[in-house]
Amino acid sequence: MRADIESFFQSYVAAYNGGDATAIARHISAPGLLIERTTTVWATDADVLAAMERLLAFYRANGFKRASCVLKRLVEQGTKHAVADVLWTIERTAGAAAWSFHTGYNLHRADGRWRIVACTAYEEMAARAG
Repeated sequence: MRADIESFFQSYVAAYNGGDATAIARHISAPGLLIERTTTVWATDADVLAAMERLLAFYRANGFKRASCVLKRLVEQGTKHAVADVLWTIERTAGAAAWSFHTGYNLHRADGRWRIVACTAYEEMAARAG
């Protein structure tokens, strides 16, 4: 399972590096949750896509160069569920410090593919501020 989920996250990061909001959104289930300062429910695929478009615009406005990620911890929960803790690095243009932060994901496997059903962005806001 770990290799399969690592492959999922490499596809996810490639979508970010390609600046492709549609490809990013394909990795996220609707309905889905973003847990940050508050909890946001993405009820539809259109909600997910709009959120990813906003995130990409924010990253571009803040010097996004490329993203990379490492699967740090994985808890398998049967064959169709997992919880992952991922270390992200967002490299930014010259002179801007990279952002490094962990994010937690609840994943569900359906129709032969993994999708994010809940994202807990527990360090990203602090990394952006620092």
